[in-house]
Amino acid sequence: MNLIKPLLSLSYWFNYYATPFSPWSSKLILVVMALLALAAVALFIWKGRLKDIVQRHAASRVAICDLVAAVTGLFLWFVTYEGVPFLSMRIFWIVWLFVFGAWKYLIYRRYQKDVSNSHMLHDPERAAYEKYLPKPKGRK
Repeated sequence: MNLIKPLLSLSYWFNYYATPFSPWSSKLILVVMALLALAAVALFIWKGRLKDIVQRHAASRVAICDLVAAVTGLFLWFVTYEGVPFLSMRIFWIVWLFVFGAWKYLIYRRYQKDVSNSHMLHDPERAAYEKYLPKPKGRK
């Protein structure tokens, strides 16, 4: 049985009436979506205990991303299970994976930028240097 050959045909990805998932893959998708939802809930709880504002914001962003990914993934699974024309096309799973992968990457890049900026704000050498710089005059 050749598993790669169907993946290379466009009719597999763009078929209006996609075949339902096999029972084991359907259960695997449900487990992955449940894990994403549980990870989102755990991150929402954990972010309340964080002291660092940068980590708190990053945890919040990842939790929202996981929750949205779980909900949209469950929607895609449901329309595939029900055999809804057009919405059950396999290409939407690739789009789903790309969108949420890109979203996680952007969260990671924002976290790196925020961490580098927060270290600059808490640098004692920089604060000692800026203490002698002229300050802008306040508006009246």
